[in-house]
Amino acid sequence: MYIENTSMLSKYSFHIILFLEFSFAISASAQIIIRKEEPTLAGIAGGKAEWESHEQTLGNSSGWGAPTPYPNGTVFSITRDQVDNGQGEIVAGSFDSIGSSAFSRIAEYSDNRTWQPLGTGIQDGVVYSTVSTYIYSKGYTPLLFAGGTFTMAGGLSVHRIAMWDGSAWHSLGKGTDEGVDGSILAMAVIGDSLFIGGNFTHAGGKLVNHIAIWNIDSSRWEQIIDNGVVGVDGGVAALLVPQYKRIIYVGGGFLNAGSTPVSKIASIENSHWISLGQGIVDSTGIVEALCEGRGVGRYGEIIVGGHFNETQTTNLKIWQTDNSTWSKIDGFLGMQGTIYSLANPVNFYVGGDFTLSDSSKYFVEVNGQLPQPLIDGPVYALLGEGGYFPEGYSEGIYLGGNFFKPQPHFAVWSQSMDVPFDGNSNEYVVSIFPNPLIDNSTLRIQLKNRCNVDFAIYNLLGEKVDTFIGGVYDAGLHDFKLDNSILQTNNIYYARININGKITTLQLIKH
Repeated sequence: MYIENTSMLSKYSFHIILFLEFSFAISASAQIIIRKEEPTLAGIAGGKAEWESHEQTLGNSSGWGAPTPYPNGTVFSITRDQVDNGQGEIVAGSFDSIGSSAFSRIAEYSDNRTWQPLGTGIQDGVVYSTVSTYIYSKGYTPLLFAGGTFTMAGGLSVHRIAMWDGSAWHSLGKGTDEGVDGSILAMAVIGDSLFIGGNFTHAGGKLVNHIAIWNIDSSRWEQIIDNGVVGVDGGVAALLVPQYKRIIYVGGGFLNAGSTPVSKIASIENSHWISLGQGIVDSTGIVEALCEGRGVGRYGEIIVGGHFNETQTTNLKIWQTDNSTWSKIDGFLGMQGTIYSLANPVNFYVGGDFTLSDSSKYFVEVNGQLPQPLIDGPVYALLGEGGYFPEGYSEGIYLGGNFFKPQPHFAVWSQSMDVPFDGNSNEYVVSIFPNPLIDNSTLRIQLKNRCNVDFAIYNLLGEKVDTFIGGVYDAGLHDFKLDNSILQTNNIYYARININGKITTLQLIKH
């Protein structure tokens, strides 16, 4: 098996898990994903978003926030913006206006709660997926990619995918080598490699079969070939790169990945496709969404949602990467409908078009309770941010979909409270502040018990940059001043804190 001209990828062992979604079942192995363009809707204005960042004044609070104005059509994708100073969320879908202003298919919802255009946007079709990233080979240049069914971006003719550099839209490829020949439903980035998945067979004129790589550095399309077999035998609907590992999870309704028989889910390890246990046992099942587990006891989990029915699971399964086994969440047995989106910034949230046995619908917090008014329609996109900080706990979830309450198509669910470190129920709490880093930034670790602690910083290539501490520390509060002089300015790093074998990872920005 080889990945054509992917010198960067050959350095790493990575997984690819492929998930597909369908609006109908097909007995053949080549299964196509159907994503419908939702109708344009109108609605009523909502309230003010309560959550913005952990720097706001905290205090026991939770509830819905709804930015005004709002998109007039369905939101399918929400991504944290890395391009325009990283000060907002990229919201995309089938809308053509926000309030009285024209915003064609894509816009930025800034942290100051205003909407900003991305040029003239996407002129036709639908945007199903967006990804924003820093590209290290181009001096950590921030770029945004959008994929879907569209053929025009910023007045430029494209084929279902385009790149925004902060000032203009660009095609991926030129002439007959530009774009793909079918819809794009999922995207993810590792280093300079943009992975895309969907209902296409060719990318840049090359046969790729539902999954392809755009090499950002060399500006060319690449295939994934295993034992002479290109791609997978069905569409791809979800891709995931865990934040702090050079691994990619991709997904679908396929039965074969390369030359390897699999069941809806697979991985690539050392350049070979490998099945993940029995995968999705339901042969007509689909997988629509995935996210990584976070928080105490959840690291190493890949959470998989969709529409499938098995003896021990319904629509939600968890792949345990540490022991290569599947597990379940009992509360979702008997779910009717489909999971389209997942988020796990601190707590675990599920969105989709479903009903639970307790009559919960569309959006739920696992082991939690959401107040009225509840979301009243399908949730296609979730983006979560937040955590435990020196001043307390704060968490916000951005939701997109085809709903009316608390207002149409885009809303924010927030939770925050004062949490004394010595009273927190977790085994430990880790934070770094201020971040972006300054000369006196602090790593704070609160331990309930005596623990072994190791702390290191890695760059985006996965290379260890520095080790700050290591040893056994007693229960209590421990502050460590960070000497970040060796870190390069305008770069992103990841802090990896190992506490008695449990890993916590935090993103660091050096301005």
